[in-house]
Amino acid sequence: YDIVAQYRLGKVNMEIGGRDFGKVEFAEGVGAQLTHARNKLNAVFINIEHTGELKVNSDYFSYGIKYTHEDIRDRIREYEIVDSAGFSVRPPLPDFRNHQPYEPFNAPLVPFTSIRAFKETDIDRLQAFAQWSRRTTWNDHEIFFN
Repeated sequence: YDIVAQYRLGKVNMEIGGRDFGKVEFAEGVGAQLTHARNKLNAVFINIEHTGELKVNSDYFSYGIKYTHEDIRDRIREYEIVDSAGFSVRPPLPDFRNHQPYEPFNAPLVPFTSIRAFKETDIDRLQAFAQWSRRTTWNDHEIFFN
């Protein structure tokens, strides 16, 4: 995405009845902000699973196994540039001393904020379960065991 915001400070024509009433005659200051991002996310998930049941007399067995593979690739590229009244606003630095306009700032221009990151994640997961159950009666009551 790209998001651009702008402003202009200027003198407005206040001549009532004039052709240019309400229009800006002279711009005294301008500013802009650009927020830019080119992010990309790729994710591949693979699952394979087997479940089963087995009944032997009054015993009941259930079981299962599952394998999962996850391959995730995430790239982040974002920056923000702030321009106000003809100069770029630099990010605040802890040791920054601003003596402008008496001393020129000779450092390179950098974005106000900037993020560049890449992450690859591979996850392999194995899950399994087994359960034994029995159903019986005791006098007039039904009883379940797991």
